[in-house]
Amino acid sequence: MIFGYLRRRRAFRSAVQAEVAQLVEEHGQFAYSAALAAFREARGREAFRFWAAVRAAVAKRDGRRIGLDASDRWPSRP
Repeated sequence: MIFGYLRRRRAFRSAVQAEVAQLVEEHGQFAYSAALAAFREARGREAFRFWAAVRAAVAKRDGRRIGLDASDRWPSRP
């Protein structure tokens, strides 16, 4: 039972990493934008989960921080 879960988890992670590699190869520095567009167009729970993981992996690879808007990036004034 637990081995099936681990096998599915490993397959999911490898699919995410393969998609990240493909996006980086095709889009270069704009891979995050492509992942974000696919994430926004995702329909269904599994697609949403997959593209959320891809978006997070691309952001981590690029050193981005997800969820920050322009006002959060600048230090606040004293």
